[in-house]
Amino acid sequence: MKYISILMVVVLGMGFLTFAGCQNMDQITPGLAIGNGSSRNMGDVSMSSAFVAGVKALSAHYSIDRVKTNQANGVIVCKPQNIANAPNERILGGTPARQIARMELVSENDQVIAQVLVVQERNGSGPREEMGQSQDVDNYDGSPGNVTPGNLSAATTPQQNEAWEFEKKLPEIQNVILTDMFNLLHGK
Repeated sequence: MKYISILMVVVLGMGFLTFAGCQNMDQITPGLAIGNGSSRNMGDVSMSSAFVAGVKALSAHYSIDRVKTNQANGVIVCKPQNIANAPNERILGGTPARQIARMELVSENDQVIAQVLVVQERNGSGPREEMGQSQDVDNYDGSPGNVTPGNLSAATTPQQNEAWEFEKKLPEIQNVILTDMFNLLHGK
C-alpha cells in the first residue's frame, strides 16, 4: 500500500510538471521558434533560389534585417514594422503595435520547405508588472510603490525601456507570403 501511494504521488507529480511545461509551448520567444508558423512545400528547387524568392516575398511586406539573415542556415529575419492604425486592445485606448516576421528554409529529400512566422506585438510591460503591488521591504501597507517598469528591468537606453509583448499570430499574412514565394519560384 505504501508503494502504491508513493507511485501515485510520483505519477501525479510528473503529470503536473508535464502540464506546467506545456503551458508556454505556443508563446513566441525573441528567436521566433520554428514550428509555430505556416509552412509550405516549395517543390524541387534549390536552396539558393528558394532563399532569393523568400527574400523577395518577405520584402513585399517587411524590411529584411541583413545582419540577422543567414543564407547558409536558410534563415530570413525581418525588421520590426510599426502598425500605424492598430485597433485598441482595451476599452480606454491602446498601445503601439508592431509586426515581426521570420522565415526558415529546410531541404528534405530534394524538396525545400519554407516556414514563415508573423506575429503582432504590443508595446508596454505586462499587467502584473504595471498593476502589481509593491514588494519593497519597507512598504507595509502593500500599496503600489514608486518603482516603474523601466526601473525594474534596469534599462539604460530608450530601446531598452521598451517592452514588446506577443499579442497574436497572423496566419493570413503568413499564407500570402508563402503563396507569393511559391509563385515566384514556379513562374505563376
